[in-house]
Amino acid sequence: MLVGCEASEDEEIATGPVEITFWHVVNGEQAVLLNELTDRFMAANPEIIVKLESQPDHNELSATISSTLISPDHLPTMTQAYIDWLLYPIQDGLVLDILPLITDTPDKTASYNDINPEFLTHLMIDGGLYGMPFTKSSEVIWYNKTIFDELGLTPPDTFDELVTVSKEIYEKKGIPGAGFDSLSNYFYSYLNYLGVTFDPNEDQMAALKEMAHYYLDGIKEGYFRIAGTDKYLSQPMGDQKLAMYIGSTAAGTFIEKNAAGKFELATASYPDEYAIQQGTDAFIFTTASKREQDAALQYVNFLASPEIQLEWAIETGYLPIRNSVLNSEEYLDSNSLIPGLIEHMFSKPVVPNGNAVIAEIEMVLETILSQEDTTDAEVEKNLQNLQYSLSSIWE
Repeated sequence: MLVGCEASEDEEIATGPVEITFWHVVNGEQAVLLNELTDRFMAANPEIIVKLESQPDHNELSATISSTLISPDHLPTMTQAYIDWLLYPIQDGLVLDILPLITDTPDKTASYNDINPEFLTHLMIDGGLYGMPFTKSSEVIWYNKTIFDELGLTPPDTFDELVTVSKEIYEKKGIPGAGFDSLSNYFYSYLNYLGVTFDPNEDQMAALKEMAHYYLDGIKEGYFRIAGTDKYLSQPMGDQKLAMYIGSTAAGTFIEKNAAGKFELATASYPDEYAIQQGTDAFIFTTASKREQDAALQYVNFLASPEIQLEWAIETGYLPIRNSVLNSEEYLDSNSLIPGLIEHMFSKPVVPNGNAVIAEIEMVLETILSQEDTTDAEVEKNLQNLQYSLSSIWE
């Protein structure tokens, strides 16, 4: 799929193995797998050494990239990142356009055309392709099947049913029925359910108020909850203080560990026709040498191959980026709880300062939802302030 291009005339011909550096935030058991796959790649390509450098979390990685961009010569060969972080570096020519290096092959499962278009659209800028999908996920319902079977319940298919089921669980078990793991994902997903693509410069207060009150009403009545100090809802669900939550497909290794020996864990599709598409991509910097760029392309191609995508998806819960893998018998018949749940996805707007946008949304919704006595007037005031704040960040 990926082929090298002509070496520049002024580049010195080098010999021996070439070393490339990859900044990432894959952790836990997923990091173990990434290390194993990388070792496998290097064994098959002894002329390439891949140095994996892990960052503590996405915020730390974003900050590290931003600070290093001041001195671009210190950038790694490639990095995991959200496209929002790199919009300005792309404009400055610091990110490699890999589209000229991609060709279709007779075997469509190994071609660019096999990659899910929803994962590529945001990477296409001014006719170029500036990254390859990497840790892609969506959201599903993680639920305590033991409780559902006991109460004779089925997972909700709609937002209305989510309320109905959650109320019954609260009434009969005394615990909240549901919650949304990511407040920013909830923000965009509920607005999408209303048919709204958020823009802080438009008058969308009616939709914003409905979005906020849907969740707030459930918190006030006890059948919904937010993560709060737990940070993620996989922990309270594992502690059997929550019956279900809407969260990332890639949360499997964490919630399965928390639920082990306590209850039967199951999954269901997001309670709307469309679930959010999220996750990071792999980008190569033009500050790397030609040899390093070519080696990085080989590594990216390896990670994107059908065989590796199948293994990666089954073991991590991330979605395979290739349609051929997503629809394969091997994936659908695997022991993963994710296959067959994701049919339609939507993407949130891509804007510069994406981290700041998400942080602002999370902070305001946390403020609104963490107080059960929040009044309608306070909700509207907070949402108006959110629109004002985001309108300045958005630009």
